[in-house]
Amino acid sequence: MNSSFTTHYIQSLAASPALPESSEAQLTSKKQNLQSLVSLKQPLSCSETRDTLQSLEKIERDNAEISPVQPDKEEYALRRAVLGKIVIGLYAEALDTYLTEASQAEAEAEWWADVERSRRNVAYYFVQSEYLFTGLYPLSFLSC
Repeated sequence: MNSSFTTHYIQSLAASPALPESSEAQLTSKKQNLQSLVSLKQPLSCSETRDTLQSLEKIERDNAEISPVQPDKEEYALRRAVLGKIVIGLYAEALDTYLTEASQAEAEAEWWADVERSRRNVAYYFVQSEYLFTGLYPLSFLSC
């Protein structure tokens, strides 16, 4: 699920686009399926984003086999709206991943700063790394 920061950040991006008036006479199954995907509320979770993308692919594939009719403006607008929701969901997922990794890097940097502040911790680190270092490279390698 998206963090509260990500949710707040993408709210302005998730504004619903203006869709053309629905023409009931030409309401096809593809348009109905697209309208159901457009009705999803932002922000989409990671699984909802993936499900929406798979649903859109399935709709496009099924209708390409069935109907050679060119899509109208309404269908194009619905498809763009669904793609917009998918893009925003992927952006939110990427932003969450970035924030999570940045938090982990910050925690690691703080740990190293704590090690550097204490002479005792530095000594422990050198004793531990010297043992590892001599295990990897023989001492004859280090001598001049």
